[in-house]
Amino acid sequence: MNDMSYNQNRFATDTAIRLPSATYAECPHNSRTDKFRHIPTFEIVDIMKNAGFVPVRASARNVRNPDKQGFQKHVIRFRREQDADLRLARVGETVSEIALLNAHDGTSGLNLIPALMRLACLNGLVIQDETLGKISIPHRGANIADRIIEGSYSVIERADQGAIAAIEWSKVNLSPEKALEFADRALSIKYVTKAGENRDDICPIEPLHLLRPRRYGDNGADLWKTFNRVQENLIKGGQGGRIGDKFRSSRAVKSAEKDITLNAALWGLAKEYALAA
Repeated sequence: MNDMSYNQNRFATDTAIRLPSATYAECPHNSRTDKFRHIPTFEIVDIMKNAGFVPVRASARNVRNPDKQGFQKHVIRFRREQDADLRLARVGETVSEIALLNAHDGTSGLNLIPALMRLACLNGLVIQDETLGKISIPHRGANIADRIIEGSYSVIERADQGAIAAIEWSKVNLSPEKALEFADRALSIKYVTKAGENRDDICPIEPLHLLRPRRYGDNGADLWKTFNRVQENLIKGGQGGRIGDKFRSSRAVKSAEKDITLNAALWGLAKEYALAA
């Protein structure tokens, strides 16, 4: 049995989720120079577990070049060990998480990003805030393990602060006009037009679609519930409409990279409305 198989089997036995193949890359992509220090993700998973964090979800970027398969951007979300079982974590509406973003082909450094899991729909949120931002660890330097552990504790505390901010957003009421404006701006974050293109050319739905709740508990005019409805509808997709004379459904966000980018941008948009209230 080679080392790669050993690592995959080891994690298969003590991790409840399937980790992307890039997790197990033992060397960087051959496009990297000697200056690039490889940070194996499977070692990070071990470091995180020893620090009290367990992986709960994972995904990887799709690659067109098969040569980069197994080295591409990938995201693993971690939770405190005591919060890993959601049946024991329903004290509040959200659970704090750490989103780990890494790549072995030079497309990303190692990033630890504060995040939240919304229990009502098992939907992940990513926090973008100048005071609660991500921690980046470049693929160079020494004491990487210590920096990861220190960064993990810092990021989970930032996620906790994000959960507190979310509670404050529930006290901010939006008028129907403001809610529709929020949804319209959110729609433009996902559907980015090119020169000479209108949003209607690529987007089958209207802002009002994003404000429709998927469950009774998401009804409400406050900023937090409005944000949750918009975020879930954008991420999960599945809403029908027309582009020209053809019926289309909005697509779910499946790319790990797009999920983080879109979530972070939506968080920043919601914070803007909170500060303006």
